[in-house]
Amino acid sequence: MTKLSPVAAVLLNDRNLQIGNICFQWAHLEYLLSLAIWSLLRVDNETGAILTGGTSIRPRVDLAVKLSIHLQAPKLATLTLKEVQTRLQKGLEDRRNRAVHGRRQLDSNNPSIDHVEMLRGSKKGLHPQSNADLAKLGNDIADAANLLHQAMLETNVYHTPCTKPEKIRLPIMKASQPV
Repeated sequence: MTKLSPVAAVLLNDRNLQIGNICFQWAHLEYLLSLAIWSLLRVDNETGAILTGGTSIRPRVDLAVKLSIHLQAPKLATLTLKEVQTRLQKGLEDRRNRAVHGRRQLDSNNPSIDHVEMLRGSKKGLHPQSNADLAKLGNDIADAANLLHQAMLETNVYHTPCTKPEKIRLPIMKASQPV
């Protein structure tokens, strides 16, 4: 194993911290999208987790946008959800996937850059990625999350979810009732 120079070791540590921040910010954005869905549907957290727990971010944001339109959420809430959807479609998700899931190799001439290889998708191949690129990505994800959170608060879309599932149960028809 090749020993890293002190500068390369510091840069590698920073890179790992940036990737950790990206993961944290992404999880927060996913949670806020879930919370928007749960709030729009007025379901408790446990029911909401059942609804959104198995979905990745793209179907989650698509569902949030469709629900906000269908349920006639405040205009700012719908526009903000659409903005987050657009940011994901315009590369935020691809950049995150490349940073988190790509196979990395350090640039032998410049330890502040590594080359990330994507093995599938439209971005297949090697891509240079600096620590500054990773920091910007973390900030871009945080900006999307902050935008969403602020809009949901301003429009009162977020609510205190009910804690008793019986509050959200639909009436069950009795067998003797005609269909």
